[in-house]
Amino acid sequence: MCVSRPTGEGRGEVRRVAQNGGPATAPIALRSWYCVWCQNHYQGEKYCIACNTGIYSIEEESWRENYT
Repeated sequence: MCVSRPTGEGRGEVRRVAQNGGPATAPIALRSWYCVWCQNHYQGEKYCIACNTGIYSIEEESWRENYT
């Protein structure tokens, strides 16, 4: 992929964004997971460290609705 550098007004916009602390980003929701294979509760990325996979994981909310 070829990306060109901003020129003219584009440079000013890049400079303004950099001076203001970077582009605005939306808050990221931290998701909770439950691994049904090893019964491990964890948060963040859908990847169970104990199983070294995420294929056995369901959302914590689904687990609470169906198993508690």
